[in-house]
Amino acid sequence: MLRWIRDRFLRRPGEPPNAARQGGSELVQGWMREGRASREAGDLTGAEQSYRQVLDEEPDHADALYLLGEVEALRQNNEHAAALIGRAISIESGKPQFHFALGCVQQGSGKRGEAADSYRRALALDPSHAPAHINLGCLLQGSAEIDVAAGGPGIALAQQGFEEALSHFRAATQTMPEAPDGWLNLGYALERQRRLADARGCYDRALALDPHLIEARFNRSMVLLAQGDYLEGWKEYEWRWQASGYLRPAFPQSEWDGSALRGETVLLYTEQGFGDAIQFVRYAAAVAERGGRALLRCQPEMQRLLRTVRGVSGTLAPHQTAEFDFHCALLSLPRVLQTTIDTIPAQVPYIVADPLLASEWCARLHDGQAGIKVGLVWASHSMMPNAKLRSLTPSAFAPLRAVPGVRFYSLQTGPAGRQEAAAAPMPLIDPTDRIGDFADTAALIANLDLIIAVDTAVAHLAGAMHKPVWTMLRYAPEWRWYPDAPVSKWYPSMRLYRQRSSGDWAGVCERMANDLRDFVAGSAAISRT
Repeated sequence: MLRWIRDRFLRRPGEPPNAARQGGSELVQGWMREGRASREAGDLTGAEQSYRQVLDEEPDHADALYLLGEVEALRQNNEHAAALIGRAISIESGKPQFHFALGCVQQGSGKRGEAADSYRRALALDPSHAPAHINLGCLLQGSAEIDVAAGGPGIALAQQGFEEALSHFRAATQTMPEAPDGWLNLGYALERQRRLADARGCYDRALALDPHLIEARFNRSMVLLAQGDYLEGWKEYEWRWQASGYLRPAFPQSEWDGSALRGETVLLYTEQGFGDAIQFVRYAAAVAERGGRALLRCQPEMQRLLRTVRGVSGTLAPHQTAEFDFHCALLSLPRVLQTTIDTIPAQVPYIVADPLLASEWCARLHDGQAGIKVGLVWASHSMMPNAKLRSLTPSAFAPLRAVPGVRFYSLQTGPAGRQEAAAAPMPLIDPTDRIGDFADTAALIANLDLIIAVDTAVAHLAGAMHKPVWTMLRYAPEWRWYPDAPVSKWYPSMRLYRQRSSGDWAGVCERMANDLRDFVAGSAAISRT
């Protein structure tokens, strides 16, 4: 994750407190000192009163306007803050910190283009202004990722954005090497370019400067896991609980440490998305192997499916309560059980479709027509910031249409998915209106010959069921799809198709079309024997 500098008025080395003007009457200077003291003490009301006294005396006092804008920004009154700082700039336009502050307020209001312009003005006045380099780099990196997700002409723009973001992050580390944020963001940009060793070095530098920088700890854990350093990576991954978006439940019972059990119950709980739940529920078997009983708390959409996993003795919804002796988050189990990249528990299938439900779906899909049945998923429903980078539209599957002997089925749920399926470039059978939960999805998958999916829960589910599945990966995928290999260490039946450059879904689909011809031919040969 990136981190832009939200301390809008970061003081740089050698800069006087708040960069305030030292001129004016003795009375004005006293009010300015009082305002700074109040602000540093967290007394925003007192700071406001002092700065307003200055402005009553000198209405065009640029520093007082700027600092009053700071107060309003800290109160989240961004519109008022922008107006005050804008007035300060109209009076004294040559101060880079004014333009930087305005950019922060604009960025906080979601006005990305205006913020970028303000940062560029600050850098034009002071090319060594590291905070402006950092924030402009964050904007460029984010915009480039949006361009990649948009595809088409946006991909060329994206590469320019990635390169410019890198240059600004490098400039920040050169002009202010003691600022950990510069190293953090440079590491992230390098990680998105698949330069994992360089990214890890940047995170190490950031943490040497600030050992408690949560974003650097979390990002570093992703790189460690991607590099196959699982023991250290899982340990560092525990920092996720302090990162934004991760809420750790509070239980009076102790966390299970992997020790042998004597019939005790361990509450396992999901903490992230559906795909994560499917990938890590395999560890429930370890609880049973150590003499315990695993109770799984998971999303309602998953209960019917996951209660049949080996080692799971029962499921409950997040709001339900139950008696248990220990607890553990699903994604903490690899750390607890000291999983290395060579000891991944990849025994499949560990999820099996309900036979009765699979039979019902078989009857539902049967229409007497021959052909290999291929299920398609093209978009992520995740709310994570990178979800759009893992998504495409059905039009990208056009090369698959030329492969004879294939019938395509949509597994893309939701109203948008059904609408897109209707506009697909090939005849696409859409049975998703009958899918109620993941148990239905598993039963549908059981009746298909091959699943082709972007990095989503459906890809995980097909892999957990030991179904042939081809997973489409963005250029810089998540740690779980490293090392670079054509197959997954987590799912033996999964083949991985990686973008060779950012946004290159066309290349992925061309390769899949060629392999689909071989798959069809191989299936036909097997049917004749």
